Parts: sequence; C-alpha cells; structure tokens
Amino acid sequence: MERNIGNPSSHRHRVHPSAVLIKMLVNTINSQPGLAIETTAVANLAENIVEYNIISSPHRLSSYGYSLIKEVKIETVEDCAICKDAIEILALELPCNHKFHKDCIETWFLSRSSCPNCRKNIDYY
Repeated sequence: MERNIGNPSSHRHRVHPSAVLIKMLVNTINSQPGLAIETTAVANLAENIVEYNIISSPHRLSSYGYSLIKEVKIETVEDCAICKDAIEILALELPCNHKFHKDCIETWFLSRSSCPNCRKNIDYY
C-alpha cells in the first residue's frame, strides 16, 4: 500500500509558530509592571505574518520533496535510523528507499531536507 503524503506546511488552518511566539511575547511584556504593548497592533502583526507568509515555513523540505515521499507497508521489521526503534507496520519511504517512522522524519525535516541515512537532498531527486 503506497500513498503520497501532503506537505504539512500547506495546511492554512494551522496557527503559524511565529504568531504563537508573538502572542506569548505580548502576554509576557504586558504582565510586567510599567510595561504595556497595544495588543491589537501586535495581533494584526501576527495575522499579517501568517497571511503574507512573511516568515518562511518551518519545514525545510519543499512541496516537491514531500511529493516524493511514500507511505509504505513494512514487509519485514526494520529499524528507524532516527529513533532506533523498530518500524513494524507503516513507514515513510524517501526516494532513496530509506524508511522511517512518520513522526521521526517529519521532525527531521523541520531543520533539514536530506535523508538521515545517506544525506542525499530530497529536493534534488
């Protein structure tokens, strides 16, 4: 069983991490005696960041790279090179044929766009 996974950064209904950080910063500053920030102005800034994608997606892998990843059923038990635990049923397979747990490889792609095993850049397949 194979199917492509979608690009997690393409889901418009999710709150952008930078918007959450800005709101946390405003709450922290506003809780300090003698300091205050106009919440409406900062809320507008946070919305603009999300709306106009001022800060790039937290995922390093492009939409094209995500389109190359397949969800596959595991025939024999394999180990995930990231967490070292067994992959028993389903895995995500990169174009280089290396397989990983879904959560492991998605976390990996937050900071890199290469395979953890062979270091080939997935965006250039």
